Amino acid sequence: MHAIEGIIRPLPGHTLLAARALAHAQLLPLPPALAAALEAAPEAKRVFDAFAPSHRREYIEWVAEAKREETRDKRVAQAIEWLGEGKKRHWKYEDC
Repeated sequence: MHAIEGIIRPLPGHTLLAARALAHAQLLPLPPALAAALEAAPEAKRVFDAFAPSHRREYIEWVAEAKREETRDKRVAQAIEWLGEGKKRHWKYEDC
């Protein structure tokens, strides 16, 4: 049993697995570089905040997984551009 299961209560109609996934998405810290870029781009921040937790998590993980600062900076810039256009992280594959 995971420690978080004791405090998570599924919403009516949701499973414990869905509740755990939602809690995990909410527990991921926003990388400082992404947070600063979102504050500087109000439209991108509005879109990011309106996304489902799973879509926010995709952007957060993508930026956080960068090993080099240059890579992280490129990803943050790309994320802000895509968010400004209202695009999810994997928007290229939505019509496949």
